[in-house]
Amino acid sequence: MNASWLAAAPGGRLQIAALGGLYQNPIEAPAGDPCPEVRIPAEPIHNFVSNSLSGIRGALARRADYVEVDVRATADGRLVLFPDGRIDCRTNGEGAVAEMSFDALRRLDISHGYTPDGERYPLRGQGIAPMPSVEELVRDVGDRFIIFDFADADPAQAQMLAEEYRRAEREMDARAMVMGDPALLAAIRERFPEAVTLDVAAAEACFDAYLWSGWYGRVPTQCRGGFISVPLDRQWLIWGWPNRFLARMNAAGVRPMVVRTNAGDGDPAAVQSFDELEDVPLDYRGLLWVDDIDIHGPALRG
Repeated sequence: MNASWLAAAPGGRLQIAALGGLYQNPIEAPAGDPCPEVRIPAEPIHNFVSNSLSGIRGALARRADYVEVDVRATADGRLVLFPDGRIDCRTNGEGAVAEMSFDALRRLDISHGYTPDGERYPLRGQGIAPMPSVEELVRDVGDRFIIFDFADADPAQAQMLAEEYRRAEREMDARAMVMGDPALLAAIRERFPEAVTLDVAAAEACFDAYLWSGWYGRVPTQCRGGFISVPLDRQWLIWGWPNRFLARMNAAGVRPMVVRTNAGDGDPAAVQSFDELEDVPLDYRGLLWVDDIDIHGPALRG
């Protein structure tokens, strides 16, 4: 009853989620480097950086269906896109995002700190735009699918998100997905009934529960209407994988997402290599998290 061929090939198509948009892939940093995330090749193949509007547009141009962005609150109640809690490594400033005003953050060069060796900085002076606000993002690409990854657990940030949408003169709908703490997600669902919410820990727990009940075709109650996180290194454990499994999840209103591994740290672990891509079944129809849309997008779309 768990043979994949017992179910027809699923409809729809693979959906690619690009983490951070199109950005610089870091190289190996020296031991003890306080900023390993900004170590890049001496001759970057492009000048896009994580969570920039240009990088988000670049990811969408490379056929990403979703772009994940990191959302942080400023000291004066605005929401900006930035991957770190502090600005020291990537920008020409110092301090915590949460302790700075929106105007102060806007004056920073978000590509200032990228370097191959601590001496050369190939992205400085490249005309990369300032740190974006959520308002700018929504106004610019609000008609596309965006995943808002909130770093803080503060439910009050649901109201901040509402204000950013109001400033952008747009309505939040099912094209917006919000990741974060369960308390924040509850506030999002109350304020934005049409938005999609993703509790990564619950999606991982759904996978574990299905391993116990899936052998007789049952989708756990806790999964229904939510997500299930499918790690590539454990797909061989999944009852009915892929077609039978996908049919069951679709019938129960569960959205599958393939990740590299269930990391348990609050963020999906994205697929990083071509070897990992080869482990994704050709018939898989669901969300796939990828780390480098610049190479994975063309490879997956053909």
